[in-house]
Amino acid sequence: MEEAEEMAAIISAMIEQRQALGLSQRELAHRCGMPQSSIARIESCAAMPKIGTILSVL
Repeated sequence: MEEAEEMAAIISAMIEQRQALGLSQRELAHRCGMPQSSIARIESCAAMPKIGTILSVL
């Protein structure tokens, strides 16, 4: 349970930072070289991303 809460906190911070930068999911995905749907799945916690994926987004 603790791991899921930590991942949710990381994802929440990622969303806040994306919004603070004024980026859409599509723009962020383009910058990271991944599909927008991947960003959407990560942000909705529908997919548990690997640490490498998170690092590529950050």
